[in-house]
Amino acid sequence: MTNKHGPEARGTGTMSVRQISSSMLLATLAEDPVMTDDVTAILHHSPACDVVLDFAGVGYVTSANLSLLLRLRQHLVEQDRTLTLRNIPPVVQNAFSITGLDHVFDVE
Repeated sequence: MTNKHGPEARGTGTMSVRQISSSMLLATLAEDPVMTDDVTAILHHSPACDVVLDFAGVGYVTSANLSLLLRLRQHLVEQDRTLTLRNIPPVVQNAFSITGLDHVFDVE
């Protein structure tokens, strides 16, 4: 994701991914079904950097989304990296609170 000219932005049409430094990736998520595809893409690219997911464009999450986020977090923890969630709308925050995941994920 980095070229000889510096960090490169890419997207699936709805998700914007930008490597903002050699150790941090920022992804702006959209709602499902695209969110599942986007998080899966990040997971399979195995970034050797910390990941920040911006939820500003997400209005809801499914149990499949939550499971996938947990898989991504575990994958990053195994690489001694972090997953941070930011700009979480109230309805999504409520889903994290109900499931207890608000104590699992780092939220800005």
